[in-house]
Amino acid sequence: EVGKKLSVGIITPYEAQKRLIRAMLKDYDNKHKIEVACSTVHQFQGSERDELFFDAVESYPSQKGGWLMSKNENGHVT
Repeated sequence: EVGKKLSVGIITPYEAQKRLIRAMLKDYDNKHKIEVACSTVHQFQGSERDELFFDAVESYPSQKGGWLMSKNENGHVT
């Protein structure tokens, strides 16, 4: 639709990460008519957006995946 805002959702498992992303979004200059919402997995449940991003927070410089991404063959967190 012409004039319709694109709705984007950012989902993260951690409350602290949600707060950080929301603080960063306050500084975002939204000239492109994009509606961005950020919540934890539980808070976002049932919501709909045009695009969704999952921020697992586990990345460089860590050499090993965090507890969300690293499980052994028995399904236990390593």
